[in-house]
Amino acid sequence: DLVSGAPTVSELTGKSARKRNGLVGLLLVELHGGIGFPGEVASALGRGLRWQCRLHGDVTKLVQSQPGRLHREDFEPHLPLPRILFEVIDRLQAEDGLACDDIADITNLSPDLVKQYLEARDEFRRKAEEQRQQMGEDMSAEMRWQQTLHLLVKQQGLATLIVELLDQENHVIGKLEEIDVHQLLHDGFGALPRMTLKLSPGEPPPAASGQSRLASWLFPYCSKPVLAGGARASGRYRGVQMEVSVRFQRLVSGQAPRTVAAAASIASSEAGSRRKQRETALVEERAGSARPLAPRGCSFSGLPAAPVPV
Repeated sequence: DLVSGAPTVSELTGKSARKRNGLVGLLLVELHGGIGFPGEVASALGRGLRWQCRLHGDVTKLVQSQPGRLHREDFEPHLPLPRILFEVIDRLQAEDGLACDDIADITNLSPDLVKQYLEARDEFRRKAEEQRQQMGEDMSAEMRWQQTLHLLVKQQGLATLIVELLDQENHVIGKLEEIDVHQLLHDGFGALPRMTLKLSPGEPPPAASGQSRLASWLFPYCSKPVLAGGARASGRYRGVQMEVSVRFQRLVSGQAPRTVAAAASIASSEAGSRRKQRETALVEERAGSARPLAPRGCSFSGLPAAPVPV
């Protein structure tokens, strides 16, 4: 179970349930991955950030994802060079200050291969540093979900999908740009292309009144974290971008196929019938073998038995 709100078999195939609930179809929201998450929050094991999906106007059906996993991009130079030599070359250059020719002699590699590796490594480090400077030191984490959330659509008019980000305490941090699924619901099938959406952080708490400012002045250690928490959290998530794709499948009425359970039930019934027939035949056979023997020289038919030679 991926905590994705997957509907039960009875919800999908029950004809009476569809008539009672007015189900339209099944919306599949695929959560891929994103960037810009605070590093210390992204690395929290078991209680990380999660997503919550719902349709605008329907708060009765909410589906939540699993916590995301912190993703670190590995350095891949795509060169015919064993990975075990990466650290060897780095240390020879950084600690010993050796040139490419000297490193090639020690590692038994060609100078051109060592030069290509160093250029690819420096380019990778440069891009990582630019990303950290652009997003901030604690907002450079990348996270992956790779999960599909299942959302039952009960009304045709609900045409806006809302995807919200939750923290470790199930509080809504913000929401992605709203996704218009009206055309999917109208067509009854189809998919939206993979899209990158920006997160809109939640609104910070309102400005403190005169009485609140007085309380914060008298009790600074009690009031300061509460007042600063909303604005600080809002700023930490301002660079979040998430990749999402959406598919829709309409539910239609039809005759249910012969399932494994139904086939097993029929087979069990037939086996029980054959077993009962065998038991009846065995009882009749035992009843016939239990008849008493007639006295010597007599028979049960009332006629004298044939003389028995002595």
